Amino acid sequence: MPVTEITSHEELEEIASRPDRVAVIDFWAPWCIPCTRISPVFEAKSNEENRIDFYKVNVEDVPFPEDSQFQIASLPAFKAYKGKTLLDSLVGAYPDKLNEMIVQVATNHAV
Repeated sequence: MPVTEITSHEELEEIASRPDRVAVIDFWAPWCIPCTRISPVFEAKSNEENRIDFYKVNVEDVPFPEDSQFQIASLPAFKAYKGKTLLDSLVGAYPDKLNEMIVQVATNHAV
């Protein structure tokens, strides 16, 4: 399944709240070199794994209110949610760790 771009904070809230599907979200920015390097890994994994959904959020285009649960301190950041619960997260461009995280949440939390 291809990666879907999230274009608003409201859309992000809705996706992270879904009780029936795991959402793995890539928080990135166009100026972030590590983000552009890890993006093909994330894209490839989205085409391999159909038990979970994959999304991207350009933090430059989607504003986050100060009280948002989605505050990001470093990029790239990957977070997995299901039913408003943060299942796992990873900060940094580490392909092996990203693959491990995706396999773990798909295996342990997907329906």
